[in-house]
Amino acid sequence: MHLKAALEGKLDELLDKEYQNAAKAVTAGITTNGLKLSLRTQVKAAKLGSSC
Repeated sequence: MHLKAALEGKLDELLDKEYQNAAKAVTAGITTNGLKLSLRTQVKAAKLGSSC
């Protein structure tokens, strides 16, 4: 048995779109972690966090 596959459309455009989506996701993740760290620091400085 032989299996053949073919791509439809432009592979370079598809890969570029996927790359852009991945870059946005990484940027969002980094930004979220920075915000979380900043808020955590503020809460600890105000002595509002738990002492654990």
